[in-house]
Amino acid sequence: MNEKLNNQRQNFRVAALLPLEVHKVPKHMAGDLSCELLEALEPAESGPMPVTSGSDEIVQWMNALSQKLDKIIALLQTERTFSEASALRKCQVSISTSGMSFETREPYNTQDILGIKTMLTIQNHPVPMQLYGQVVYADRVGDRNKVAVNFIGLGEDLQNRIAHFVLQREQEMLG
Repeated sequence: MNEKLNNQRQNFRVAALLPLEVHKVPKHMAGDLSCELLEALEPAESGPMPVTSGSDEIVQWMNALSQKLDKIIALLQTERTFSEASALRKCQVSISTSGMSFETREPYNTQDILGIKTMLTIQNHPVPMQLYGQVVYADRVGDRNKVAVNFIGLGEDLQNRIAHFVLQREQEMLG
């Protein structure tokens, strides 16, 4: 019984409007794919600067400067991420930790492997990611194609981030 409840929670889906770029992965590249966070500028480690000489005031000033530079880098990263995401087409999706479904003009077939570039916003922070999924459902609906994929190569970190996004969306819908 507990296992059934865990599976239901793990696969809970929410609707969301996400920036999305989808492409078919060529068969020769589909062997060992891993979902990943997209490149981000990492702030330098905060802490004591390796100043070997000088007064305590200089060391404090250098540490304060380092912290300010970390904040500037974080702001630039956020701006760059939102700029890149705004270039992606917004798409209504249904997402869970196991996969997602969406509509597209491009036809895909069951068993195709798709690369999906998207960005989730978690606690007001953009989280750009490259996901991979195997098509488990594909159907033509008018001039659109309804596609559902199961994620492949999704590590625990990304799975937890998606779960956090799903719970956040659920709270937004209830609140």
